[in-house]
Amino acid sequence: MKKSFLLPVLALVLGLGLGVLVLGPSQASADSHDLIEGQVTNGTQGASVPIDLGVILIAFQGDVSIDQFITFTDSEGGFRFGNVPLGPGLIYVVSVEHQGAIYQTEASPGQGAPTGLEIYESTSLDEAIVVLDDTIMLTRGEDEFAELLVRQVVRVRNDGQRTFVPAFGEDGQGVMSFLRFSLPIGYQDLTVRSDLLGGQIIPIDRGVGITAPLPPGIHALVLAYTVPYEGTTLVFEPLYPFGAELVRVLIREDVGRLIGSDLVEKAPISVSGNDFKVYEISDIAAEDRVTLGFADLPQASWAQRMWNAINNEWELIMVIPGVTAILLLVLLAYAWRLRHRRPQAVDPSTLTKNIQRQPAQLRLVEAIARLDEEMSQGEVSEEEYEAQRLDLKQALMRLALRDARSV
Repeated sequence: MKKSFLLPVLALVLGLGLGVLVLGPSQASADSHDLIEGQVTNGTQGASVPIDLGVILIAFQGDVSIDQFITFTDSEGGFRFGNVPLGPGLIYVVSVEHQGAIYQTEASPGQGAPTGLEIYESTSLDEAIVVLDDTIMLTRGEDEFAELLVRQVVRVRNDGQRTFVPAFGEDGQGVMSFLRFSLPIGYQDLTVRSDLLGGQIIPIDRGVGITAPLPPGIHALVLAYTVPYEGTTLVFEPLYPFGAELVRVLIREDVGRLIGSDLVEKAPISVSGNDFKVYEISDIAAEDRVTLGFADLPQASWAQRMWNAINNEWELIMVIPGVTAILLLVLLAYAWRLRHRRPQAVDPSTLTKNIQRQPAQLRLVEAIARLDEEMSQGEVSEEEYEAQRLDLKQALMRLALRDARSV
């Protein structure tokens, strides 16, 4: 997950239990000094700001921290930093930690520019969480691979007056008391970006969970990942634990189409010069799934699919000698034809044995590829698939070993 550039330093300071005094200015040059002051308020109705709540000020030059200070709130929630260094390009961030959540805002030095920072009481109940919309955008992966590139943008709103903070087992909800998102089976290369502070990304069944606190208001999360596939179809059934007001799917024109789904096709749109088909569905109930079936997916070349088929486990070791023999036969035949232009002069007796083997090996490799595609489309059972694939692999191994002995 994307974390604010403040977090590594903030985590270090908070990890020390705030047991530090004001940190002096660094050796970085500064034109002069000024003060930063402000007010911490509590946005939860009836709640107040604790006295002596630790407030941290960090000065950044670009993304590098050059000065750090700490002070504490007074009885009214006010705070004040004196002798703050000034300088061109400096950015100041004020942060506090309250009941398991971090709050921060940018500050401006000088009198007459007080900094306001709002905090909230915490809750482990997720009843106020609403998924406003989930937009899933599909584009093609690299041409030599059968994979989709997926960008998923989820907007979540906390309608309450308290920050949702995951509590693992403390409130009876167990480890499921956090934000969680379904992902397709076999997803790879996941990255997550958000405006939430803190927390971790943890794997869960068919997806990921995010343990970051969720303050009141609207927040966005961006999930990016790849999805490899076999055949021309793919089915994804995301679960929406909190429901969703809108689910939107964008498919680039050259990727494929949506089938077997309740989503309604809308007018196409253009994004960064690419045309996308658009599908939508509204009012998803909590704990419901949405079926997304994709068809006419782009295929890798035959050569690449053959390579992918033999590049599984130990198949590579047993098939490569046979494939090499085939390529050598083709080159030898071509060179021979250049030297002997009269067909009647050809004596193929030395090549007959190997030429007869070539179709058999190719047929076995093609059969494995077809069987994998039938499995991905649900045309054969898993038990039948495993049995047939084992038979084909053993037959291919026998041919490869026979070729190796005859070389």
